[in-house]
Amino acid sequence: MARWVYAQTNHESLRGPLGVPHAILSILQNLNISGPSQIEDFLSPLPKLTHDPFLLNDMEQAAETIIRVAESGGHICIYGDYDADGVTSVALLQCLLRSLSHRVSYYIPSRFQEGYGLSKKAIRTIAAQGADLIITVDCGS
Repeated sequence: MARWVYAQTNHESLRGPLGVPHAILSILQNLNISGPSQIEDFLSPLPKLTHDPFLLNDMEQAAETIIRVAESGGHICIYGDYDADGVTSVALLQCLLRSLSHRVSYYIPSRFQEGYGLSKKAIRTIAAQGADLIITVDCGS
């Protein structure tokens, strides 16, 4: 039987912005996020301490491609793994892309029949459904 193992923390020193539950503060401490300003930024809808996504190679070209396909009425399919972060990533990106286009779908492979990660079979299936662009999220990238 599996059991959770928690890092040893000094719960006496947990202090954060008012209203942040102790359990959340403990999780953030385990992530080395401590101090009221770091916690406020991490929980903010517009964090300032994140990396610029345009530091990733070809990010500008990728963003332009997504916008071009959306504006031209193309079909965008989001492909993500079936695990918790894959499904969450698909849901978040779908919410964003649906503000650009109504032609957005998603594909999450069967854990038992397709396994993990992007496959040629999935690409063929998505293409047969008329997708003009596949965006992968999670997938070990």
